[in-house]
Amino acid sequence: MKTILLIDDDPFVTTLYRTCLSNEGYRVETANSGESALEKLNSTIPDLIVLDLNMPGLNGVDVLKQVRTRPDTTDCPVIVLSNGYVQNLIDQAMSLNVTKIFTKAQCPPNKMMAEIKEAVESAPEHRPRPELDTASAAQNPPELNPLAALIAATETTWQTIDLTALPENAPPETKRRALAGLYRSIHQRLDDSLAEKPGSEIALLANELRNMFGNFYGHPEQMTKASTQALLRGIGNLSRMKSSGLPRQSVLDNILRRHYRNQQKNVTQSGLGCVPAAAGECP
Repeated sequence: MKTILLIDDDPFVTTLYRTCLSNEGYRVETANSGESALEKLNSTIPDLIVLDLNMPGLNGVDVLKQVRTRPDTTDCPVIVLSNGYVQNLIDQAMSLNVTKIFTKAQCPPNKMMAEIKEAVESAPEHRPRPELDTASAAQNPPELNPLAALIAATETTWQTIDLTALPENAPPETKRRALAGLYRSIHQRLDDSLAEKPGSEIALLANELRNMFGNFYGHPEQMTKASTQALLRGIGNLSRMKSSGLPRQSVLDNILRRHYRNQQKNVTQSGLGCVPAAAGECP
């Protein structure tokens, strides 16, 4: 099974593409910062990396430099998918042998899915993954599943807290209580939607939203104003989905376009739609 590593500080993006790619039969790992991406690379050798350039802390170029110095990823294909391009980052990324560079707003999910599948299927076989240190694994058991913890929390910590009114620096437990309250109020709607036909647009969105709830509960520091608004918009879209009449990919494209548009309200557009490092452009 081919492995894809998604690196983006926007959990909405990583959740969306993880869901789509997992449904296509790929093993998908995600990292929401440059630092966590390097940690992932200590235990995972991906067949393809999808990388955001604009991240706090270690940016995408910093990560890419590390990728190219590692013997097991020096030739790994990398697709850059990023917002708010800065020319010097583009130049540095292209000098580090990226496969293609796209702007999020100009490349809808169906186009990106095609580009990702083409790149990963033509990628050379990577070297064998290092054996896991079973002794270390025994000393460091996996953390509790965040979604399971969220579901359990709805039984004891439900409070009516307006997510939109929470400051980004609110205490983690305050954010968790707000999430638990919201999840309790809509979990039946999510469960009913997940019971719809597998692969349908409503089941796909419900699964994406449930993953977002779990990600935020496990990592409340990722709950920014933009990501919280994305979660709430997704819940609203779920309510309207059955009457939309749109095919699955059109629904996803529309949701993602609105998400990117809201993110970029205060960003000066460079006019750069798609900068391929090889042949092929966004339509």
